[in-house]
Amino acid sequence: MNYVAIKAVNLSGHRYMPGESIPHDHVLPSRKRALIRNERIAEVAEPCAAEYVAEGLNAEWEVGTIPVPIPTQENGEDAQGICLMMQPEDILTAIRIMQTTPVETAAKAAEEIQNEDILILLDSADSRQGVKKAARKQAERLAEIKAQER
Repeated sequence: MNYVAIKAVNLSGHRYMPGESIPHDHVLPSRKRALIRNERIAEVAEPCAAEYVAEGLNAEWEVGTIPVPIPTQENGEDAQGICLMMQPEDILTAIRIMQTTPVETAAKAAEEIQNEDILILLDSADSRQGVKKAARKQAERLAEIKAQER
């Protein structure tokens, strides 16, 4: 299990600032529950969640979010990838669309999504080209809307 500092904390002689990853052996099992309960550290299932918090986004860290690592490929080689921090209901929405048949119905559902993370998950996880194309098209629309709002 991985940990990330939510607030400044001293563990095993090291000072961890908010967003820094904490090696699992620096958290004593007898102190783990208290540190989590007092919101000093958070337990993360995936290393990408620690990176998300380390990027300075810890103000958005919510209990119940699930880190979803999305591997990417560039030039045939595995690249670093991205990590989506998603709410369980957003993951369920993506799964419902992935289970929808026929492809045209699933693509139409993807075109109505307003959450970019769901669209990224659909594009990376759904193998049907029609759904991928619809998710990308909707993501581009959302990006254009955001650009106009600025």
